[in-house]
Amino acid sequence: MSSIPDNRIFERQAGNISRLVDDAIVRVLLFCDTIALLRLEQTCRYLKLLIARQEVWIAILHRLPRESMPSIAPHERRDEADFRELAIRAVRGYKNWTSSSPKPSRRVRLSVIEPGSMLADPRLLPDRKHMVYF
Repeated sequence: MSSIPDNRIFERQAGNISRLVDDAIVRVLLFCDTIALLRLEQTCRYLKLLIARQEVWIAILHRLPRESMPSIAPHERRDEADFRELAIRAVRGYKNWTSSSPKPSRRVRLSVIEPGSMLADPRLLPDRKHMVYF
């Protein structure tokens, strides 16, 4: 059985909106902000499928200032869900950094190692992201 319902189910769920051509609805969605898209995708499966399109979330990313754009390597393959999450994180980050009272997304506690202590031999782990002190 297909994961995409047939048109009769769409018409019953979406009402008159399903009579519009998909491309026309997507063109309108390209002008919506992130909050509107997240609210609209909760209304019915039909709109959720249209909002899940990669081009909708790329439009959100293009509206962000250049310094807020996430870096995406041209050779990276991403699916539509990745672009959705990427756009949501980028918008949240931009709003947080430009607000008058930014909120931390996570807290990290760092301990300072005194020079000459027993933990004076740092080594980089194979993942090249973490260090171990001996």
